[in-house]
Amino acid sequence: MNKKILFADLVLLLLNILWGYCFLVIKDLLVELKPFQIITLRFLIPSLFLVPIYFGSFLKLNQSDLKNFLLTSIALGLGFSFQTLGMQFSSPSKAGVFTGMLVVFVPFVYYFVSKKKISNRILIGTIFSFLGLGLFSLNDIKSYFFQLGDFLLISCAIIYAVHIVLNDFSFQKNPNINENSFASFQILTSGFIGLVFTLSFEKIPSSISLKSIYLILFLAFFGSFIAYFIQTWAQKISPPSHVGILLCTESIFVCIFSYFLLDEVFGLEKILGTLILTFGILLISIPVKN
Repeated sequence: MNKKILFADLVLLLLNILWGYCFLVIKDLLVELKPFQIITLRFLIPSLFLVPIYFGSFLKLNQSDLKNFLLTSIALGLGFSFQTLGMQFSSPSKAGVFTGMLVVFVPFVYYFVSKKKISNRILIGTIFSFLGLGLFSLNDIKSYFFQLGDFLLISCAIIYAVHIVLNDFSFQKNPNINENSFASFQILTSGFIGLVFTLSFEKIPSSISLKSIYLILFLAFFGSFIAYFIQTWAQKISPPSHVGILLCTESIFVCIFSYFLLDEVFGLEKILGTLILTFGILLISIPVKN
């Protein structure tokens, strides 16, 4: 294997380990902060550094690119909103596993937009994925809050799938789009979405503990600012088949962190559910040559 591709794959793997840990960070922050407050701070803090650099490129956007930027950015902001809201009622491991379902929904969103036929492999992978989710959630069926959390997290996965498709279509329409400028626009928009909902529905806290400040800064700089630029660089080098598989590892790392750091109990049904879901996602992610 090409050493550059191998290095990019390693970077993506490390990035997914980081994102797996970020689920625990968000769950910890929800003890003191509201969901939209977390989103606001997570994205507006890095925007303070990004906007001065890329503001000029924002002004040069034509009407078509601006429309694509806005739609893609709104999808990302709403995806994070549903994910953070869902985590109020679910464990980090469950949030990670459900978010991984975005890989399942991407082909169906593509079909809805382009009307391209969905292969039998993807349909079989989808069946396995939903069976895995059912096993993972078996103990939570009677709980209203877990049902609400499930709905929010699955909605998050669908919206993330929409975001991926919109992101791809934006580059198809204009291959000359600056990736860093595009990422910065999405980060800024997500922050503003969080701010609007914070001011509309949430009470601003009178004080924030030092621990929460540290966690917010960690999430803003490592989980958002640095992560998005590293991902953009790595995905330009690593083949799509590698990227699809590596993105699936995030849910596995969330479960590992939850087990060792939160002492979360994993019964047989959760372990089997995670394995079956992961198999379904991998079946969908790995492209087959025609």
